[in-house]
Amino acid sequence: MTGSRNWTDSTTNDIFYDGLDAAGYLRWLGDRSLGDQHLLPQFLHEFTHHWCFQSLVGSTLALAELRLTTLTAAYPDGRSIWARDLLGHRYLSHLMRPLGEGMAQLAEFDLRPMGDEFHPATPLGVASLCFSVTHDHIFRSTMMQFLRNSPAVLERKASLYLRPFEVNDGYLPGYMAVKNLAFSMIGRGDNVPLEMFLTYLRSYFWDDPAYTKILFSGELDGAKVAAAISQRFRERMFTLFTATDVPERIRSFWASWQPHDPMLCADELDVVPADYAEAYEQLGLFERHYLQLLRHDPEAVETATGLSATALADLLPDLAVTRRFAPIATTEVEVSGNGDVVMGIPLPPGRHRLRVFTPTTGSVLALTAEDAEGEVRLLRVWHLGPDAEVDEETLLHYPRCVTSLSEVMPRLRERFVAGGLPVVDSPALEDFTKGIYDDALDLYTIAAAARIPGHDRMTAARSMLRATGLREIFRNDVTAIRLVAAMSLIGDRLELIRPDLAGFTYGLISLAQSYFLPDEDHASLQHRLDRIVARDPDALVLKAIEDDLVIFV
Repeated sequence: MTGSRNWTDSTTNDIFYDGLDAAGYLRWLGDRSLGDQHLLPQFLHEFTHHWCFQSLVGSTLALAELRLTTLTAAYPDGRSIWARDLLGHRYLSHLMRPLGEGMAQLAEFDLRPMGDEFHPATPLGVASLCFSVTHDHIFRSTMMQFLRNSPAVLERKASLYLRPFEVNDGYLPGYMAVKNLAFSMIGRGDNVPLEMFLTYLRSYFWDDPAYTKILFSGELDGAKVAAAISQRFRERMFTLFTATDVPERIRSFWASWQPHDPMLCADELDVVPADYAEAYEQLGLFERHYLQLLRHDPEAVETATGLSATALADLLPDLAVTRRFAPIATTEVEVSGNGDVVMGIPLPPGRHRLRVFTPTTGSVLALTAEDAEGEVRLLRVWHLGPDAEVDEETLLHYPRCVTSLSEVMPRLRERFVAGGLPVVDSPALEDFTKGIYDDALDLYTIAAAARIPGHDRMTAARSMLRATGLREIFRNDVTAIRLVAAMSLIGDRLELIRPDLAGFTYGLISLAQSYFLPDEDHASLQHRLDRIVARDPDALVLKAIEDDLVIFV
């Protein structure tokens, strides 16, 4: 994903995204004016990735990559161990990536406030604390309405319909799978709120201790490790689609969930509590083994990585800090010779990097200034949530860690490609990597077509998805694509504006026309929609039921 404009580093958990007016956001923080809107779809999307990576599985993947990049070239005799780690990391990453993209797009396109109920440690909760006037329901709803009205969100949703059905990035298959899982709750008699569902999904997959136990087990056969990961993922996905008590478990989970203690909800997550203790113990053992190998032959490690063993050991605590904070805005300022004042605090002359960031829990918002020599000042802290205790020294340390890791991790990855990967690379490894892709594609094709009845129809739909994605349904009709995207974004608003038309095709078209397609006439839009419905008999995208319209994607 590093080639895209917006991305989240799965190891450092740092977010990189463009588009936010950082200077304007800093001014807004001074008074939180209702007239200014700074929330971007990119933030909800990327923060959801960050939220997922700040988990047991995220920590497992981060530690596995750190060990691979620093030790493989230094200890080539450990080839079987490094090959096992690489296959396990690739397999787990490949299975989780489409799911993560689907969850991020659900947050971006579908999340809405749950009335007066508010939880600060969800993507919507953090967005409300950082971008809304207050976290009262009316202001959260207004914030999300402004976001969903924006042309940028419409174009992002419309472009999704034209994406290929592939799992390297996984945008379309991941979103279709996650939306099908959400709709499957209705089929079990409970329209679980999406914020509740998304939070459960994150813990169900990303805080599953089984993956840590598999990846850090004593099994040296990479193929067996990968097979165990695949089997676990398929079993968990199948249970979510079929178990009758899942909606009940989700609601029970929501009532007791604490983001840093998944063991509290072990029963709801269908996990044996003792597995958490074992997984955390294995993480600790893995860290200690990493440090032991750094000390065993520090010269070989430094030759392989270009960094001292001491510097590499320091990466562990640095990663622990960066992984638990999410950046909101970063901007450079040049302070004149007379000095300047930011948020009421004077800064000395020179160039400063201002950062606004928050813990993953969204409990506080911090503003720091880092000068050219790396000295960091804590300018202001906003206490936002009920759990707002964060150590001041940690807030000062975070910018230093981000600056350091942003330089170190790219170098380590380049060194690994040049010196570490050749240690384990082989035709068999490449064949197995292709098998990882095929397995993930097969799984997500099944999930994307899960609602289709009948073996023959389901098989045909899967073949079409693999070949053309959803293009065969839309046939490059740009107006129709934008119409369906618009209706999917404003469907819940229709219930508020025109409850007499809620759910009706006529009302959806009228509102989409008013907000996004003012140059199109209603009859033409209806005709385009009718053609989409006719080309989608299996309701992969949408389904007309008399005068109602259900949009699944």
